Order: sequence, then C-alpha cells, then structure tokens
Amino acid sequence: MSRSAPIPDALLWKAFTIAEAEAAGVSYHRLLGPSFERIGHGRYRCIDSQLVRAAAEQAGVSDQEIYRWSPVVPPPSAVMLLEILARCPDAVVSHATAARLRNFWLPSRLVADDRLHVTRSRSRGVLKDRWVVTHRSDLPRHHSTPLVLVGHSIRVTAPERLWTELATELTDDELVILGDHLIRRSGRSRRAVREKGPHLLERFRQALDSPGARPQRRRLRAALRRIRIGADSPKETELRLALIAAGLPEPELQIEEWDADYSADFPATADMGWRSARLVLQYEGAHHSHRIDEDVRRDAVFQRKGYTVIRVSASDAKDRFRGVIARVRALLGAERQPG
Repeated sequence: MSRSAPIPDALLWKAFTIAEAEAAGVSYHRLLGPSFERIGHGRYRCIDSQLVRAAAEQAGVSDQEIYRWSPVVPPPSAVMLLEILARCPDAVVSHATAARLRNFWLPSRLVADDRLHVTRSRSRGVLKDRWVVTHRSDLPRHHSTPLVLVGHSIRVTAPERLWTELATELTDDELVILGDHLIRRSGRSRRAVREKGPHLLERFRQALDSPGARPQRRRLRAALRRIRIGADSPKETELRLALIAAGLPEPELQIEEWDADYSADFPATADMGWRSARLVLQYEGAHHSHRIDEDVRRDAVFQRKGYTVIRVSASDAKDRFRGVIARVRALLGAERQPG
C-alpha cells in the first residue's frame, strides 16, 4: 500500500477551501479521511494535532506560542477593514478578526489566517473583496460591542458571541481554553474576574439559544460545563484539562495562603492544586523569567505550610504534561493510602 504524501504546512495552520486543498496537492477524496474535518460549506481543517504541533516546531513556533494570545491586526489590514466598514456600516467585525482586534487568545493556525471576517444580516449581500469572508447572520445588537480602531468607532462581536461563532474552527479543548481566557479577560484583577465571571458565564449560556449557535450547540454545551473561573492563562487551562483527561481529580484553581512574612496585603497564590493533599502546581510561563525572586518567595509560603510545590514549564507542556501527571498521580495516591 502506498503511503500518503505529507500534508502541506499551508493546510495545517488555517481553515481552507477544497480549491485551496487541491492547489496544495491534497485531493477531495483525501479530505474525507481521518486527518481532516469539514467545518462549513466547502471549508475544511486539519485535525491531526501531532501534525499541527510538528509543523509549529519546524516553523520555529515554540510550544509556548502554540496557545498564544493573538497579535494585533497589522496596519494595512486595519486600513482595509475601515474602508470596508465605511462602505458597509451594517457589518460587524467577527470571528478570528474580532479576536485579534481585542488581543484574545487564538490557536496559531487561526492567527496565520490573514483574511478579514465580518458578519452581515442575511438580507445583505456578500462582499466581493478578495481578503474578506462574509458571514451571514441576523446579529442581535447586544451580541456586538463598540471598539475604537485607529480613531474610528467600529462594532465587533461580543465575547459570548465570539465564543460560539469560533466553534466550527476550534477543537473541544480549545473551546474550553477560549472560554476560560475570555472570563479571565473580563476583569483586570482576580477579584474583578470573580465578580464578573459568573455574569459572563450566564451570557455564554444565553448565547447558546441564538440561531447561529444551533449547529454547534451540543459541543458548546459540553465545553461550557468544563469552563472555570480562575484560569490565568491558556496553558493553565491546558494543564488542567490534561490532568482531568488522565483520570485525576479536578484541581481547585487559585489556591490562596496568607503569610505575614510574604505580605500583609495580599496572599500567596498557586495556579491550581488539591488542598487535602497539600499539593499545588505553578505553571511558569515566559513572563516568569522576569520574576524569579517573587516566585521563590511565593513558593516558600506554601512549603512552610506543608505543601509540595510542583513547578510546570513549557517543556512539560511539550511532553503533554506526562511527567507532571505521573508525579501528581503518585503524590495523590500516597495521600490516599491509609495511615
């Protein structure tokens, strides 16, 4: 049996049409195989996560960047977008473009899609501009929000609507990662997030009743049950999901311990853990390289109070957290042993 040719890198980073796939050397028949998924009318994406991750590494995208917050829309695209909105004032910026304008997290394959996404009423026409994708939906006013772009006020889809409209582009875990991230971005501080998070979750639930969410409603409901308030970064969510998928108990998020030697004004905080087992995990992202002393002082608080602290890094994520999972399993198992 002949081996299939490698999937071109250009098809690993974004959704694509049948014509784009065939131009890259991938036949329509192959699109029906297990490595691809149909996500819309004539649009497909690669669902082989190992291939996507391998392509990211070859392209020089670090594992830390695979789940990164999206870069801003470049100035030429912003100018083009403003020109389109001037011609079509009814259009609302949506999907990946709305996420990029607000610097929301996106998988790298969507970041690489430079097309501009707008949503118009079903009664309006499809824009013929080459780099524009027109989505047709009767968008309620409360499903969009104002945003200033280069001194101009435009409208972009609200977070709850954005979460539902990206469902066709995201895996089940990525829907949870995006949901966690949108909740974290709802407030500047953890206290503000704790106050605003439940309200945004309720708006997520209400958004499921919109006609546009109907095709993905089952997946969205399943993802909504897994979204949590308290994840500070996409990688923390990825770690939590990996622990649960391995059959471990779901960890509590943002465990706090007060210590006068650390601060009289705020507690030391661990990303996640299990209080009963006196075990916490700290995910050390790239920004932690600038605050090593602070992290050492923070971890010392938990150690003084009898916790085991496991520090998790990008290299652990690259290994799918296998080593972390094994260590947590051993420590939780030891805690459950009868004395």
